[in-house]
Amino acid sequence: MSRHPFALTSLVLLGTSPVLRAQAVPDSAHPRALCWTARPAPRCRVLLLTNLGAYADVGSGGGARLSEDVGLMVNVSRQAAIGATYYLTMDETGLFTSGPAIRYRRWLSNGRSLDVAVGILAPAKSVDRGAVMGVIRYGVGPYLAFALRPEILRSCGYDLCDLVGAGATRFRVLAGVEIGSWPGAAVPLAAGLVGLVAVLVNPPHLM
Repeated sequence: MSRHPFALTSLVLLGTSPVLRAQAVPDSAHPRALCWTARPAPRCRVLLLTNLGAYADVGSGGGARLSEDVGLMVNVSRQAAIGATYYLTMDETGLFTSGPAIRYRRWLSNGRSLDVAVGILAPAKSVDRGAVMGVIRYGVGPYLAFALRPEILRSCGYDLCDLVGAGATRFRVLAGVEIGSWPGAAVPLAAGLVGLVAVLVNPPHLM
């Protein structure tokens, strides 16, 4: 039995992209200082990002993970936005990693966008220590995007990281799909509530 519903989450990600309205509202209509559903300037000044993603390792290592990017971006022009996010991720073993990143967005036509980001990941156990990560994200609208996450990882086995320092360096690329705006926050919150209810109904038995 799978520990985490990666396949189900991927289906949710693909299924929650809303249908675009036939008549789009002009970008200059109803300008807002803070937008959860990201739009270029002048319609939005500050963007709140809550991007939930399901990823798979496209290299030989395999594996899957869930991720959440939370942060703010500022539209500095009609074509560009800059900002910072904090990255949270969980793999199929239940291992959590996290770290900050700086982010740049280029607004394209018809609500599309291209994001690039670079950041670091905090050490996790004795492997994948001191990771440098990147993001290349193509958004087809405010709710759905496809992304690549390249990572440079340092490993030192046998729990000797603190003694011997960095070990081997390796490179991997994760590919996945993301949902943004309110669906990107609603799905993990709903999953957390379901998990909390499950624990309350059937609490773990301590030995």
